[in-house]
Amino acid sequence: MPIPHHIAALPSADPYTSFDFYQTMQPPGAPYVNENSPEWRDRGDFKMYKMRYDGSGTQNSISMVQDISASTGMALGVHVSIGVGPNAEKYVAFADGQKDMVLITSIDDDAKIVKAFRADYDPNARELTISHVFPDASTGRFDYEGRKGMKTSHEAMLGEELMPADPTAVFVDAFTWHPTLPLGAILIRRHGCCAIVNTETWEPVALLSTAKARPTTSRWCASRGRAGPSRSPRC
Repeated sequence: MPIPHHIAALPSADPYTSFDFYQTMQPPGAPYVNENSPEWRDRGDFKMYKMRYDGSGTQNSISMVQDISASTGMALGVHVSIGVGPNAEKYVAFADGQKDMVLITSIDDDAKIVKAFRADYDPNARELTISHVFPDASTGRFDYEGRKGMKTSHEAMLGEELMPADPTAVFVDAFTWHPTLPLGAILIRRHGCCAIVNTETWEPVALLSTAKARPTTSRWCASRGRAGPSRSPRC
């Protein structure tokens, strides 16, 4: 069975009566699980659901509004972040550190794809690349359901940032929102940094580092990639 990872609720005028929330699921493929229960390794899946709580009757209930992973074709299993400030009542963001991807959708009951990103690290060039990911033009969907797109077989444990199984992995943890400005941040565990994204253009504009001996000023991103699906702003 999948492991529920994160729950985030939308604001509600009367949450005792009704509210919507998002829930992510991930496979139980972690070393401490595998060692104890090898038969669990291939169980579960990556999923993102929009759910609805109904407390208006004599019996409380929870129903699924949408399987967002199935409708978009991209399944991510870690953190959910609902837009605030200029992005409130517009967007919700999903992230996953096994795939190093971020998906942003609308918050309506039939969620639409807004933007997707992928992060990769080149250990030889010591370069972090934030790429735009586009759905298939003919279907309007991605091809990253289930375990497709995984770099690592499990969510990174504490300390695994120092020696990931896949050298390109960066362990994207979340996409968070600025409370007053049209900005968001892709949180990257491996390098202790975050890529700042303009949520009006959906372009990366800066890289902020929290690592030891970091520069005292932000390092700005330059878009060096070609136009189109392969365009890759690099920092």
